Amino acid sequence: MQRISTWSNIDEGLGARQLTETYRVLVTGSSGFLGPYVTDELTKAGHEVAGFELAQPRLPVASFFKGDFTVKPELMPVLRGIDVVCHLGGIGDVYLAEQDPSRAFLVNAFGTKVVCDACVDSCIEKLVYASTWEVYGKPISAPIDEEHPCNPESSYSISKLAGELFVRSADDQHGIDTIVLRLGTAYGPSMRKSTVISRFIHQSMTGSPLTINGDGSQFRQFTHAVDMGRAFVAALRHSPPRQIYNIVSEESVTMLELAHLISKESEERIEFLPSRQHEPASAQVSSMKALKNLHWKQTIRFEDGLKNLITAINSTESR
Repeated sequence: MQRISTWSNIDEGLGARQLTETYRVLVTGSSGFLGPYVTDELTKAGHEVAGFELAQPRLPVASFFKGDFTVKPELMPVLRGIDVVCHLGGIGDVYLAEQDPSRAFLVNAFGTKVVCDACVDSCIEKLVYASTWEVYGKPISAPIDEEHPCNPESSYSISKLAGELFVRSADDQHGIDTIVLRLGTAYGPSMRKSTVISRFIHQSMTGSPLTINGDGSQFRQFTHAVDMGRAFVAALRHSPPRQIYNIVSEESVTMLELAHLISKESEERIEFLPSRQHEPASAQVSSMKALKNLHWKQTIRFEDGLKNLITAINSTESR
């Protein structure tokens, strides 16, 4: 574990103070796509935030620790003086997880168990776990609320549900306050190039046909990463322990609608390819519980967020 930068007063008053409105928060996976957004929103809300990740952060942060959260001896020293852990670290690519399911389970499930054990040993008060709407699997009713059965089918979603069970166990057996956020399909600047939005934008920019796997009727509730970051702030501010929340946009967008939104000012053709294996089933997910209990809802309309994303990508590509 390599310590990159630290809080100047990290050793002051350790273990003595009670949790207040502002916390010392450790964000695992802080250098991934979603981590910087969560870190930024927590910081703007007045929390003192440190990141923990194998990769260096894309942008400068006040405090960053380099290490592997699946290795408990690397994580334990970083938890000194921490009040809350927001666990975002893991393999977030569905298809990468399917290519190497053993690694996905090692990181997403066993790694979460390591984080839970380290939190117990360090007397962490609260753990917020970033899960996914994909743990529900094929819907048996709509819209899907938090009481819907979980029947994950892909290696990714199975590993994330296993992580949820380890989090629940830490709550049951050791009294750590836990909150699970089942996140929607995230998008925003710096998102992975393998995502469908990034692929469509790149195809449009290069004059290539936009390729849709399937008939284009499958849909997603794309949720901006800024809104997801706000959900972590809301969870710390409003939620009692042992709660699960869907954090998902109200808007449903089909793949065909997405392709037309991206290519509406150009003449690219849209091509249809065979459906991809292990693609999550379309499902209408409800975030009403988050609205009621956390006062959280989507604030960035998809069309606005997409327009800003395209502008950001065009700006990056033109440099």
